[in-house]
Amino acid sequence: MFSLLCSVLLISSVYGAGEFSVLHHPASIVFKGHDHVRESTLKEIYSAVLGFSTEHYSNWQGLYIEDPFNLAETIVSVYVDGVSDIGQQKGHHFPLKTDEDEY
Repeated sequence: MFSLLCSVLLISSVYGAGEFSVLHHPASIVFKGHDHVRESTLKEIYSAVLGFSTEHYSNWQGLYIEDPFNLAETIVSVYVDGVSDIGQQKGHHFPLKTDEDEY
Protein backbone atom coordinates (compact mmCIF):
# COMPACT_ATOMS: atom_id res chain seq x y z
CA MET A 1 0.00 0.00 0.00
CA PHE A 2 1.41 3.33 -1.01
CA SER A 3 1.18 5.86 1.80
CA LEU A 4 1.69 9.51 1.03
CA LEU A 5 1.76 12.46 3.38
CA CYS A 6 1.10 15.55 1.35
CA SER A 7 1.60 18.72 3.30
CA VAL A 8 1.39 22.22 2.00
CA LEU A 9 3.43 24.84 3.78
CA LEU A 10 2.38 28.40 3.10
CA ILE A 11 4.29 31.36 4.50
CA SER A 12 3.69 35.04 3.98
CA SER A 13 7.03 36.81 4.20
CA VAL A 14 5.34 40.19 4.64
CA TYR A 15 3.53 39.27 7.85
CA GLY A 16 5.97 36.59 9.03
CA ALA A 17 3.15 34.08 9.51
CA GLY A 18 1.21 31.62 7.44
CA GLU A 19 -0.43 28.24 7.54
CA PHE A 20 0.71 24.62 7.75
CA SER A 21 -1.89 22.48 5.96
CA VAL A 22 -2.02 18.70 5.80
CA LEU A 23 -4.12 17.68 2.81
CA HIS A 24 -3.59 13.90 2.89
CA HIS A 25 -1.99 11.48 5.33
CA PRO A 26 -1.99 7.75 6.14
CA ALA A 27 -4.68 6.51 8.54
CA SER A 28 -1.97 5.66 11.09
CA ILE A 29 -1.18 9.37 11.54
CA VAL A 30 -3.74 11.68 13.15
CA PHE A 31 -3.63 15.48 13.21
CA LYS A 32 -5.73 17.13 15.94
CA GLY A 33 -6.38 20.58 17.30
CA HIS A 34 -5.56 23.96 15.85
CA ASP A 35 -2.59 25.07 17.97
CA HIS A 36 0.09 27.07 16.20
CA VAL A 37 3.19 25.25 14.99
CA ARG A 38 6.63 26.83 14.82
CA GLU A 39 8.52 26.66 11.55
CA SER A 40 11.52 25.15 13.38
CA THR A 41 9.28 22.27 14.55
CA LEU A 42 8.41 21.21 10.98
CA LYS A 43 11.63 19.19 10.58
CA GLU A 44 10.72 17.27 13.75
CA ILE A 45 7.17 16.66 12.45
CA TYR A 46 8.47 15.47 9.07
CA SER A 47 10.98 13.14 10.76
CA ALA A 48 8.33 11.68 13.08
CA VAL A 49 5.80 10.92 10.31
CA LEU A 50 8.52 9.14 8.33
CA GLY A 51 9.40 7.00 11.36
CA PHE A 52 12.72 8.60 12.28
CA SER A 53 13.62 9.55 15.83
CA THR A 54 13.72 13.24 16.63
CA GLU A 55 16.49 15.15 18.37
CA HIS A 56 14.36 17.61 20.31
CA TYR A 57 11.23 17.24 22.36
CA SER A 58 8.40 19.43 21.14
CA ASN A 59 5.34 20.13 23.23
CA TRP A 60 3.23 20.61 20.08
CA GLN A 61 0.08 18.51 20.51
CA GLY A 62 -1.11 18.41 16.89
CA LEU A 63 0.39 15.06 15.78
CA TYR A 64 -0.45 11.57 17.01
CA ILE A 65 1.02 8.34 15.61
CA GLU A 66 -1.43 5.49 16.14
CA ASP A 67 0.44 2.75 14.25
CA PRO A 68 4.24 3.12 14.05
CA PHE A 69 4.46 0.34 11.44
CA ASN A 70 2.36 2.04 8.73
CA LEU A 71 3.83 5.51 8.44
CA ALA A 72 4.21 7.84 5.48
CA GLU A 73 6.78 6.95 2.84
CA THR A 74 6.96 10.37 1.20
CA ILE A 75 6.39 14.01 2.12
CA VAL A 76 5.48 16.62 -0.47
CA SER A 77 5.90 20.16 0.82
CA VAL A 78 5.03 23.30 -1.15
CA TYR A 79 6.08 26.79 -0.11
CA VAL A 80 4.14 29.73 -1.56
CA ASP A 81 5.65 33.14 -0.85
CA GLY A 82 3.23 36.01 -0.23
CA VAL A 83 0.17 33.87 0.59
CA SER A 84 -1.08 33.49 4.16
CA ASP A 85 -3.45 30.54 3.50
CA ILE A 86 -4.78 28.49 0.61
CA GLY A 87 -8.45 29.12 1.40
CA GLN A 88 -9.36 25.45 1.25
CA GLN A 89 -11.58 23.62 3.73
CA LYS A 90 -10.17 20.16 2.95
CA GLY A 91 -7.42 18.90 5.23
CA HIS A 92 -6.17 19.98 8.63
CA HIS A 93 -4.80 23.51 9.08
CA PHE A 94 -2.50 24.96 11.73
CA PRO A 95 -1.33 28.57 12.11
CA LEU A 96 2.40 28.74 11.35
CA LYS A 97 4.79 30.94 13.31
CA THR A 98 8.04 31.69 11.54
CA ASP A 99 11.11 31.45 13.74
CA GLU A 100 13.77 30.40 11.22
CA ASP A 101 16.08 32.74 9.33
CA GLU A 102 15.65 32.81 5.57
CA TYR A 103 18.75 32.22 3.48
